[in-house]
Amino acid sequence: MSKFKGIEFPFYGLKEKPFDIRFDYNRIEIKINQSDYQWKVLDDKSLGENYFSRQIQMLNKKYTKVNFNYTCRNMRELLNSKSKWGIDNKAQIFDLSKKEKYNLICKKIKRIKDNLIWVEEISYPFEINTDKINLKEDYYATLVNIDRCWYPLEFSFSKHKRIAIHL
Repeated sequence: MSKFKGIEFPFYGLKEKPFDIRFDYNRIEIKINQSDYQWKVLDDKSLGENYFSRQIQMLNKKYTKVNFNYTCRNMRELLNSKSKWGIDNKAQIFDLSKKEKYNLICKKIKRIKDNLIWVEEISYPFEINTDKINLKEDYYATLVNIDRCWYPLEFSFSKHKRIAIHL
């Protein structure tokens, strides 16, 4: 099981793991770094409902709230963000700071239509914002296998022979 297992998107990420964390049945608070003099509220479960709704309610209260570096809608965005720590849509905390080894493959892009790309030997397409990245057929996609599912990691003009990566 990988460090990404069980994440329910969206995922709210930080560039670095917090310096300190404290929690009880209702609240989760963190100090981002050692120089923080005040605890920042990550979640207050006494407000009920789901995590996103609680975040909105917390804006209207006098909390010192955490400002996240990233909001990731899917695994590809999470991989690109390089978040080290964060919380998902179910208010589950994930420590992503420790490196783990994942398998890689490099496959030729065989078809692009709308925001979908198909690559050799993979039966399903990948959703990529083709408005922001200029992809062409005959380019190569590097895919990473996380929890038995392939995700696009990067694209290139030529094929490489790397077989693993530490994320």
